[in-house]
Amino acid sequence: MFKRLSCFFYVLFILISTLTYANELSERSAVKEIVGNKLYLKPTTVHIANNGIFLNIQGALIRVNHLEVDDKGVYIDALKAGAGDIFMGECPVCHDITICGVCTNGACPTKHWD
Repeated sequence: MFKRLSCFFYVLFILISTLTYANELSERSAVKEIVGNKLYLKPTTVHIANNGIFLNIQGALIRVNHLEVDDKGVYIDALKAGAGDIFMGECPVCHDITICGVCTNGACPTKHWD
């Protein structure tokens, strides 16, 4: 009985830790939503200056060549973007590719933090 109870609390602890970490990753992301090839940006991450347009990605300002707008918001079109437009990395949870801090793996726990 004690082993089962210990196992239950261990699994619960891991689940809560994963969800908390996924929530933190999502809050630091510049991307609000990905729909097809459109990466919709959070408005607070877009910065316009005299020398260009920048995205604040985890504290680093990444220059983008252009942004597009539709009824859902401001976005980067991944098909039209140049190599310097998209900040690519590796997801710390599933190790798949991230674009602007958002994992491209639909099954990644970082996608289901809500």
